[in-house]
Amino acid sequence: MLDRKAATEEANMTELHDIIKRSRRLAKTSRARYLRDIDQWITFAGEDPTNWTRPRAQDFYDHLLDIRKLRPQSANRVLASLQYASKWRAHYQNKPELDFAFVEKAIARDFNEKHALDRDAITRLLAPLNGTTPTDLRDFAIFVVLLETGMRRMSLISMSIDRTLIDAEQLAATKLLYPMAWVKMKGGGDKDVAIPLSDTAIAAIKPWRAWLASHGITKGPMFRGLDSRMGPRGPISTAATTALHLNAINRMVDRRAAAAGIGHVYPHQFRHTFITWRAAAGLQPYEIASITGHAIAGLGALGDYIDRAVVAQKVRNSTPEWLRELVLK
Repeated sequence: MLDRKAATEEANMTELHDIIKRSRRLAKTSRARYLRDIDQWITFAGEDPTNWTRPRAQDFYDHLLDIRKLRPQSANRVLASLQYASKWRAHYQNKPELDFAFVEKAIARDFNEKHALDRDAITRLLAPLNGTTPTDLRDFAIFVVLLETGMRRMSLISMSIDRTLIDAEQLAATKLLYPMAWVKMKGGGDKDVAIPLSDTAIAAIKPWRAWLASHGITKGPMFRGLDSRMGPRGPISTAATTALHLNAINRMVDRRAAAAGIGHVYPHQFRHTFITWRAAAGLQPYEIASITGHAIAGLGALGDYIDRAVVAQKVRNSTPEWLRELVLK
């Protein structure tokens, strides 16, 4: 009769287990840990490889965080074991590799409430900017777009006036189901990605875009530098220049945060805030990733099973009511 340990090993002899047991690259302790990690996956997803799908891998990661209460670092370590086994299974058995790296590890780094901005900080940043000067209109739009899209700075400065589709006639012409902006994503090369815009983001953009139009600017960079000609009583005219530089955004955020008396704020905190809000509202990590561009190399696979119009609606519906009221008042 097999002892309990042998019986367990026999019951759990899947292709992934076999790869690890045969590996000569792993130390004994590492092999044992990898096998335990695979046991968790098999218990969750079953022994049938047809069930080893990317959405199932995402559910497994959520299970590790929400049910097993693992820290992101520990959950990522489990996925690393599975990634290793899957890679060599694909190599030796000529079978498709399941990408356990996926998006959730990067999401976990940016899903950080400690670095997210709270309501008080955001209100103190935005309230003084809800005015009429060109600089206020621009900076207000930048802050709200960052909060409502989770964009990186490089994506923000790639926004174009004529490729930010927020009017009904534009959307009808492109047959899109949601307002959006075409932007560059980190790691995406020259490929543009459509990022949905919420009603709140649109409300913040429109006054700034109207000011640009009043100065004959209807194409090119959305967010630009401003050059004011000064008179004895202050600025007498303001002209928009070229697109903002990345460092100019940093300086603007620093200046506005100092004026609001909230200490140091850096642009990536808006990304932390977007992810934290949407996760709290129930969006799944892979849904958030389809907006933020995490693990951009895998975004094509995300498109296989994500309805972007549905995700866009979830983003719009998850804007905090107090922020919507602050922007629209």
